[in-house]
Amino acid sequence: MERDAQLFKVLSDLTRLKLMVILTVSGETCVCRLTEALGVSESTVSRHLGVLRANGLVKARRQGTWMHYSLLTPPSGAIKHLSRYFVTELSTGSDMTQVFEKLLKSSCETGRRADG
Repeated sequence: MERDAQLFKVLSDLTRLKLMVILTVSGETCVCRLTEALGVSESTVSRHLGVLRANGLVKARRQGTWMHYSLLTPPSGAIKHLSRYFVTELSTGSDMTQVFEKLLKSSCETGRRADG
């Protein structure tokens, strides 16, 4: 039960919850695209992904200068059930619909142009 309490504590942050919904629905996604979709800084996204990673929810893969994140396969328990909830309920809300629209329009090249 302690592990479940920690999971809910991690997911109680809106940005981390949105990241989990995005990764559950979209699969592996680059940090630059997550940044654009959520409309927050890269350091904010990276910090929240670090929390998710430290709690065994996501994994990272480097490709060139960009980090790509994806979910770890949920072993069982609460996260397995929550993943279904993310897809069936949370991904279809108006807030997340806007996030997914931004995600579809985003690209790492766009992120580079904005930084450069």
